[in-house]
Order: sequence, then C-alpha cells, then structure tokens
Amino acid sequence: RYVRGVPPGAKEGEKDKFVRSFSGSFAELLFNEEREAQFFVSHWWGEPVAQFVICVYEHARVHRQTDTALYWVCVYANSQTHITDELGDGGPLASPFYNALKLASGAVLIIDKDSIVTTRMWCGFENVVIANAGKDLALATVASGAGHVLTTTPAPADHVGWMQPQKLQRRRQSNFPV
Repeated sequence: RYVRGVPPGAKEGEKDKFVRSFSGSFAELLFNEEREAQFFVSHWWGEPVAQFVICVYEHARVHRQTDTALYWVCVYANSQTHITDELGDGGPLASPFYNALKLASGAVLIIDKDSIVTTRMWCGFENVVIANAGKDLALATVASGAGHVLTTTPAPADHVGWMQPQKLQRRRQSNFPV
C-alpha cells in the first residue's frame, strides 16, 4: 500500500479544513490513487537533501527514467504523524519497507561521504531483501557536486552506439569515488 487516497478539497468560497487536518503521507498529497514505485531508495537521512536529490537524479538518468518515474522513499511514503501505525507490530517482514521492496524492480543505495548508511540496520535489511530477490541494487554517491552510480549490470544508458555495454558501464563507473 503506497497511497490511501486524498479526499477532495474545499468547495469554492469555503475554507479548506483538509489542509490543516491531513495526517497522511506526502505521497498521498500528490496522488489520489495507489501507485507502485519502480525503485526503492535506501539511505539514512543524514546526507544533505541536495546530495540525496543529485543521487536519485543520476540514478534516474543512468536508468533512463522519465519525469514520471516513482521512487519509494520512506519519509515521503509513510505518514510521519502515524508512523507507529504505519510500521505496525508485525516486524520487518510486515512493514511498508518490505512491501515496497517486494514490489520495486530495483533499489538504489545512497552512500554518504562517511558511509554511515552501511552501519544502519534498516539499510542492511533493505539491501539483503533486494539481494535475496535477485533485483538490481545500484550504489549512488556525490563527489565534487556530481552524482555517480555503480550498477551490477550495464544500465540502459550504457546501451548506445557501437561500443559494448560492458565497456560503457566500466567507463561510466570509472569516476566513482572510492
């Protein structure tokens, strides 16, 4: 479940009580029907928002996603005012995180400059679920203001021209900071 639905706004000339009382997720404000995200974003919320955006943008570019591509990001997909209800008490395998991971075609792990994301238990759980499902896990980071993405196989952006996709993938990934 990604979106519960958004009730209609106020009628013309009336105050919109919905704006002050809405307690759903940000995604529910954007869409009034359920949507499945193509990619799951694994990160720790300690990286600067601008770097987060650069990483997702670069992932979308490398995977040739359109402006309508959906990425599942916990803080936007879960209602933060009812987070206990969202997570439930059924454990990680009954969580919205797990459901989103099952439905997504792949995931992107955003690596901050200090690699703190690799020490976070939830991020480890997310990455194990993706690996066990055999789905693509891309690594994304920012260095000198530019996004960089590592992929396990050649990405759609690597399939151009006469050069072998594996060579283009190696060339694209050669600038990945280590």
